Amino acid sequence: MKAIPLSLALLVFFAGCTAEDFENNNKAFNDALSQNDPSKCLGMTENTMYLCYQALALQMQDPDICDMIGTYEQSDACFQTIALSTNNADVCRRISNDLKRKQCLQTTGMEVETGDFGEYAGPEDGDGWMASGDIDFSGELAGAFQQ
Repeated sequence: MKAIPLSLALLVFFAGCTAEDFENNNKAFNDALSQNDPSKCLGMTENTMYLCYQALALQMQDPDICDMIGTYEQSDACFQTIALSTNNADVCRRISNDLKRKQCLQTTGMEVETGDFGEYAGPEDGDGWMASGDIDFSGELAGAFQQ
């Protein structure tokens, strides 16, 4: 298990807190980690709560805790952290962002399967990724202009 530089992380996330907030968050954070209890993360400031869930998920090697995080972006980061620390490609598959999922799978040494991510359609198509089942007319359009 990889060590988390908690003192640095806590300093960054608690920087905007009052002394009372800092004390409450610090106590709850330490209680959550010492008791392996995700409910202790509740009530913290948003960034600290995210850090608490991620640290606890990593400590317990439990990706289900990542689902408790409010945003997909932060949940994905949590899943990726656990997948890479445990070298578990199954956890990578829980990442919602297609590109991050692909990178995670490749980093864990897993062969990427067709269903693991959409096809890259290019920057003109929104975020550049096409979900499976999207229709790609680029070949037909390219042929129409060559006549």
